[in-house]
This record gives sequence, structure tokens and C-alpha cells, in this order.
Amino acid sequence: MKLELLFSLLGLFFADLMPFLTRIFVFKKGIEFKKKLMLSFFEKWTTVLFIVLISIFLEHRGTGSFGLGSFKAVYMLFGLYGFIVGFLVLSLIEYVYRLMHVDGAWNGIRKLGRGNVLVVSITALTAGVTEEIIFRGYTISRLLFLSHSVLLSVILSLIVFSVLHLFLWKKWATVSIMLWAIIPTYLYIKTGSVYPGIIMHILNDGTAFILISRMGFAARFMKRTH
Repeated sequence: MKLELLFSLLGLFFADLMPFLTRIFVFKKGIEFKKKLMLSFFEKWTTVLFIVLISIFLEHRGTGSFGLGSFKAVYMLFGLYGFIVGFLVLSLIEYVYRLMHVDGAWNGIRKLGRGNVLVVSITALTAGVTEEIIFRGYTISRLLFLSHSVLLSVILSLIVFSVLHLFLWKKWATVSIMLWAIIPTYLYIKTGSVYPGIIMHILNDGTAFILISRMGFAARFMKRTH
């Protein structure tokens, strides 16, 4: 039991603290956004690899212990519902931000959307898969194992997820992201699987980065609210 506890703490270090330290010491203010993005790709996939290896070879609990088990068709439906609700919630938040004359997430989305389509697609795929595994699956499951409190585990995971986004997004955009993240968090708690959140996340980011930005929806929306 003590070893299992120790290995879970080690996993949480790689999942939550290591990315935070990476952003502090590597994501310097002068570094270009594209370089931050590439470093983020490497860091996220490396983190997933570490927690999968820790889960299998040290904790001996397998990937199913953090929601990466067998896939069910119903997860696609959950993911689609989550995407629709999340898009509506994010749109409402952005509308309020425009009334407040502050920058929300859509300015960052427009910036990303102007990049190469392949890079933007990889960004959406990377964020959708890795962030759900790291912050919803592993972080919540291991915090729940340590604290025996669903509420505490959820709150801490949302805080970590949001704080790490501050290195790439502005503060109000980060608030939007945190509120949006409540939905995939709920899907994970409800189903015990990260697949609904992954589907929701990929649909959300793919729509935002590729369709909304390329079609100029965000720009038209912001003009109408001025």
C-alpha cells in the first residue's frame, strides 16, 4: 500500500508538477508562440508516456484505472452532447467578455487558426487526447485515491489544468477554459472513462481552430458585440 501511494505521488508529479516546472523554466516570455506550441506537444505526449508506464509497471493498475480502458459506442454520444453544451457555454462566456471589453479565448483561437492547417489539426488532436488523459483521467483518479474526496479531486484538477493554460493564454481566456473544463470533468466522473472527454475536446478544438477561425465566425461575432 505504501509503495502504491508513493508511485501514485510520482505519477502526479509527472502529470501536474513537471509540466508546471517546464513552463516556468522553459516557456520564457521572449519565446515565440510557435516554439511554445511545439514544446507543448513534446511535453504533453512525454507526460502521457510517463504516466502510462508508471501505471502499468509501477502501480500495476493498468490504464483502465484512469479511464483509458475499453471503448463503448455510447461514449461518442456523450462526447457529442458535451461538445454542444461546451460550445454554447463558451459562446455565452465570450459574449459576456465582449460586453466587458476584455479579451477572451476567441482571440487566441483566431491566432492559432491562422497557422498551417496540419499544425492546427495536430494541436487539436494533441490537446484533446493528452489533456483528457492527464488532467481528467490520471489526475482525478489518483487524487481520489489519495484524498477519497471527489469534490477535492475535481477542484484541484481544474486548478492545475487552468494554471498551466496561463502560460499560453491570457487570464480571461484561462477563466473561459476552466469553466469549459467542468463539462469534460463531469463526463469523466459520470462515465469513469476519458473517451467522452477526448471526443468532446477534439470536436471543440477542431471546430474552434479550423472552422470558426478560418470562416471568420469569431471576428463577425466580436464586431456584432461592439
